[in-house]
Amino acid sequence: MQKLLLTLLLAGGACGHLRGAAPEEGRNLRIFLNERVAGPRGQRDGVGPDNKNARARRRARQHLRAQKKEQRRLQEPDPEDDEYYHDDDFRYEDTVEDAREAFIFFVVVACFVCCCCGSCAARRLARRNYPHGRELRRPLLDDTDAEVALGSSGEDWPCPVCRHANPPSRACCDVCRLSRKDALSRKDAYENEARRVNGLEARKEPASPSLANFFSRSTDEEEAPIRLTPLQQRAARRHRWRRAVENDGIVWRGDDSSPASVVLELREDNAVIVEAAGATADLVGEGSLGHEYASRTKPDELERASGLPFREKYLWFERELDSIRSAPGDGYARLDVRRDRLLEDSVQQLLALEPKHLRRWMRVQFSDEPGIDVGGLEREWFSLACGAILDQDVGVFSGASDGGLRFDPSASLPPDLGGHPRSRELYEFFGRFIGKALLERVPLDARLASPIYAQLLGRVVAFEDLQCLDDDLAKNLRWLLDQKDVSELGLDFSVSIARRCPFGHGTSSNDEFVAASQDVVVRELIENGRDTPVTNDNVQDYVRLLWRHHACANDAAWHLARGLYAVLPPDLLSVFDAYELELLLCGAEEVDVDDWEKHTEYAGEYRRRGANHPVVKWWWRAVRALEPQDRAKLLQFCTGSARVPSFGFRALQRNDGRFQRFCVQSLPRTAPRFPRAHTCFNRVDLPLYASYAELAAGLRVVLAMEATGFTMD
Repeated sequence: MQKLLLTLLLAGGACGHLRGAAPEEGRNLRIFLNERVAGPRGQRDGVGPDNKNARARRRARQHLRAQKKEQRRLQEPDPEDDEYYHDDDFRYEDTVEDAREAFIFFVVVACFVCCCCGSCAARRLARRNYPHGRELRRPLLDDTDAEVALGSSGEDWPCPVCRHANPPSRACCDVCRLSRKDALSRKDAYENEARRVNGLEARKEPASPSLANFFSRSTDEEEAPIRLTPLQQRAARRHRWRRAVENDGIVWRGDDSSPASVVLELREDNAVIVEAAGATADLVGEGSLGHEYASRTKPDELERASGLPFREKYLWFERELDSIRSAPGDGYARLDVRRDRLLEDSVQQLLALEPKHLRRWMRVQFSDEPGIDVGGLEREWFSLACGAILDQDVGVFSGASDGGLRFDPSASLPPDLGGHPRSRELYEFFGRFIGKALLERVPLDARLASPIYAQLLGRVVAFEDLQCLDDDLAKNLRWLLDQKDVSELGLDFSVSIARRCPFGHGTSSNDEFVAASQDVVVRELIENGRDTPVTNDNVQDYVRLLWRHHACANDAAWHLARGLYAVLPPDLLSVFDAYELELLLCGAEEVDVDDWEKHTEYAGEYRRRGANHPVVKWWWRAVRALEPQDRAKLLQFCTGSARVPSFGFRALQRNDGRFQRFCVQSLPRTAPRFPRAHTCFNRVDLPLYASYAELAAGLRVVLAMEATGFTMD
């Protein structure tokens, strides 16, 4: 039994190894098995069992070895065959390729791990050294087109008095302050009154009216069913002056109801300031602006742009600003100023910049303060410097009748007669200052009288502009023209000027000025004016000269225009009138809380519920409860500027011109219980207050503090 099992095992193993063997080998195996099975018969034939078994085992082992050797030979390729070496090369190449791929994989993994570790380390270091680094990289509205951000002009409502197209959020007109309710309910009545003020109804006046005819128009005001305010009357007359193409240039052209016509011509080669019939003395006087600017736009295009609605003019102006502004790679115009010497440092450094550097991006640094300027410091500098230069104690601007500011008459006096020794320098600085504000898109609280804006645009200062500067003088001149015999008044062709500076001890080189006393300087309007009496024959000449003296400060206007046009080419501003330029520079006059709330984003804990969050509701409730001046102060605290852009909060921008809306973000409950502002990002951080009283108290503390100064907190 054991032999049988052994035989079966050997046969199974041999068959398994020789499954693919040749038929001859199978036959030999069968012979071997037959011999093994025939063992007892051979034993009966007289063969010794020991010898037979030994030989059988030996032959079986030899046969198995031969079979295994043959099997290995059949499984391996022939070394003499070409395919043998070809397959071996492939196996070698596969081995090398696998090793290379493994090496590259491990190198990539190692680099990835190193980059992750380095990024984490750099991020931790940045958070430790620059806590607001994330805010500096916060994505802005880069993909927001200006037309989308500002809306379409079809949404605006037109004012029936001044015909200005106002944004839909405005409750009153930006130019003449007429309420939207009155504009819609009594549109026809206001349009008729505006036409009457312009003298367009049943006018029987000659083509070249006299001063008496002009002043006599105001006597009909009592018959009007609607009384326009002085501001509305001036705004209604603003369309008397229009842009027109003449002799291959664009000029200011007045209608036949104005006693003067053109002052500024913008030609394709340069800007030419001329004097036309009835106009004031030309703006440049005997000098030159000193900056040659080739007109970038053809006169026909400027005339077309000047007739567009204000919104489209604004978009055109924005595109032109982007085209003239230097690229960021050209460097920055950096100002480093001290707060206690703000005006002095600003004047010195801004005037020191070359004209080619004035269009670069600007960065402001306050001395001994760690703040980094990403727009907030620059806006605060504009606000502080504007207030400093317009301070009447400086002596270059004084109050006007319309609530704005005018050139101080005493500033242009010779220094030895009490004039401001640095008036020309300050006027040129302010011209550059407002030019940079327009270029940087920063609204200013610069309420200048409208005749100043008219002079900057090259438009003649008309008689109605005198009412803005000195309403009492305008009434006195009107009364003077109505007198039957003015010789009885004892007037002469001279005017007294009150000095604001101490009396100088030098001699004056200007014969027009005579030192009458320690406090008054007399200017002669004509040669020997003090000895020339005013009579009925020359009263209109006297009124004209006196008006020009008060309304047309040529020297101050020339230096102001020189500074402005060192930054911006004249043709960019030529499409606006005086009221539009003021709106472009100063923005909206009041803070509209509804518009503010409508165009606000929320972050942190306030993101999910937005305006429905209790703290957010308390915030807007507290803002609405503030007085207008406190709202402006709060806006100064939050954005760095106390003025709103001309198109409202939807047009809030950074100093690079990109739109960035106002944002309210939450603070942890463990944070200080006061709002925290980030003016560079138009953002305020509000703690999670527990009650309205707590929020209102924190807001009062913020408004009571000085809302200036920057830290890295």
